Amino acid sequence: MIALDTQRIAVLADAEDDRLHGYLKGIRDYARDRVGWELFGVGLPCYREIEDLRSWEGDGCLLATDLHDATAEALMESSRHAVVVGRAEEGVPSVTFDAESRVKVAALHFVEQGVRQFAFHGRGGHGYERSIAELARGMGVPFEVVRRAALRSCLAGLQGSLGVFVADCAAAVEVIREATVAGAAVPADVAVVSLGDDKNCALATPSLSSVPFPARRLGYRAARLLDQQLNGEQVPGVVAVGADKVAVRKSSSRRQYSDPLVHGALRHIHKTVDRSPLRVVDLANAFRVSRAHLTHRFQEVVGKPPADIIRQTRLNAAMRFLRQPGQMVKSVAYTMGFSSSQEFARFFKNASGRTPSEYARSAAPATD
Repeated sequence: MIALDTQRIAVLADAEDDRLHGYLKGIRDYARDRVGWELFGVGLPCYREIEDLRSWEGDGCLLATDLHDATAEALMESSRHAVVVGRAEEGVPSVTFDAESRVKVAALHFVEQGVRQFAFHGRGGHGYERSIAELARGMGVPFEVVRRAALRSCLAGLQGSLGVFVADCAAAVEVIREATVAGAAVPADVAVVSLGDDKNCALATPSLSSVPFPARRLGYRAARLLDQQLNGEQVPGVVAVGADKVAVRKSSSRRQYSDPLVHGALRHIHKTVDRSPLRVVDLANAFRVSRAHLTHRFQEVVGKPPADIIRQTRLNAAMRFLRQPGQMVKSVAYTMGFSSSQEFARFFKNASGRTPSEYARSAAPATD
């Protein structure tokens, strides 16, 4: 018998979605600590079955499926609160994947491996191309888009190590094949990371490094968002969860940065400045060196002072947040640790020449 204070949570997901297992594990992770949660599902053997939707009464539901599905509509009508997992839905709190964060973690991985120039190869990657270009500028790394017709000549004329972001496994196979023809070794000369992630990545030769979709983290964050609603808290319309790691395989596993101070400092910058301010003196103190010594090492290894890297990396993060649907300037300022939206606007205008609102309007997708 269910206790009176138990909260009945329904979970609905597409059984054909290859992210289903991760979503369910994340929801279970959160629910395990919520003594008052009882999980129910439709066709999910890991949860108690909802046998009759017509008589179902629930406190909340988590929906990783099309909201126009009749079952989803019935659950939403019979539950006090709902959260959508894996996509943004207007009018319903949603947890989505920040796809462009794949670029950030892949670039950081390249830097850790000592790669000093980037390229992108693959179809349908215009959004990725823009993100990589912005990130490369902030890191002081050369970047180019390599089209199929120019791929062989690009690899044949390679000078120094190259990190190639590819859209999928098929593009990676093409890069690796052309690198072999050009006499460039993978990963010593050409390191490759796929911004997509599927079973073919591990089966490729050499096995392909990739950025996994964080389904488990999305499920956990969605459950947490629903719990906040149940507790009467105000919640954002859309929460974006970013990628957090590269599944490192043979295609990109190279040496680490020869300068451990610069390697560690760059990693610290890219892991922290999108959520909080960072001064060069704070960075130097974190690594127990003087500001002058840190600046000298950056100039020597990266070719830019750490202040420039911090500013550009912070600007790139702000642009990424502003491109997300439904984001407000004030909420971005708060997320990034600025004391006010006015301070954020001054930083953005000085760094980019545009106000945050102007950038958000220019970056918004065109509508009919």
